[in-house]
Amino acid sequence: MTKGLSPLCSPNKKRYVGFMYETVDQEKPIFDAKGIETVRRDSCPATAKILEKSLKILFQTRNLDDVKDYVQKQFSKILNERVNIMDFIFAKEYRGRSGYKPGACVPALEIAKRRAAKDPRSEPLPGERVPYVVVYGPPGLPIIRLVREPDELLNDSTFASMPSITSHVITPALERVFSLMGANVKSCCASCGSPATSSLCDNCLQDSSGTIAILHNKIRKWERNVDNLRQVCTSCTKSNSSVDHCVSVDCPVFLQTGFSQERFISGFILKEDYNS
Repeated sequence: MTKGLSPLCSPNKKRYVGFMYETVDQEKPIFDAKGIETVRRDSCPATAKILEKSLKILFQTRNLDDVKDYVQKQFSKILNERVNIMDFIFAKEYRGRSGYKPGACVPALEIAKRRAAKDPRSEPLPGERVPYVVVYGPPGLPIIRLVREPDELLNDSTFASMPSITSHVITPALERVFSLMGANVKSCCASCGSPATSSLCDNCLQDSSGTIAILHNKIRKWERNVDNLRQVCTSCTKSNSSVDHCVSVDCPVFLQTGFSQERFISGFILKEDYNS
């Protein structure tokens, strides 16, 4: 029997997603997709996870309000950085120097050039997937200037730019599917934030007592997070001393530990500077 999909959403002829049934007596459907971000490898895992869960909620409840509630909760977690940094690492295929037009602004190419400048032997091979993250930067700076390799997050005081990823990556992926149903994804996912040219916005600078309290609570949270992650590392390495020398960039705990530790240190310094 040919498989059937119900419900079915098809943005175009080569892309579709739905609940698949392969037999007449099949009770539990299988989530099946082709050509969209849930199965494509050129986006970050967070996009695939949020889109797939959103579609499953829609297919099961037939209620866009339930989808909206879920998406808003996920965006709140992302913008408050209560997420795993591994879900925000991109990995796109490198086509080799000759595979791009002159002046092309492609993250994989940019990373390859940086590697080759340090050591020509470290340039990725054509067809190899190059991991990278997008970090925070001054307003107006091109995205290509904000591309970093994952391990650079541990060496610099830079952090993955969650607002950029939500607005430029996750939201468009959701919009391509849910706009077919008349849903305004951008209005559902919009979040406000005060612009700032320094570490603290004008409102935070004016509310000194509130800002200190918030910073104190965040620092405590980050410190607990670092301690918990280091315990995981210790159980893996069987030694407290070897944790600081671990260089396993493929380990999600390793990256998350470095990310949390940088957050803790930066928050502590910011609090001390604010007090002074």
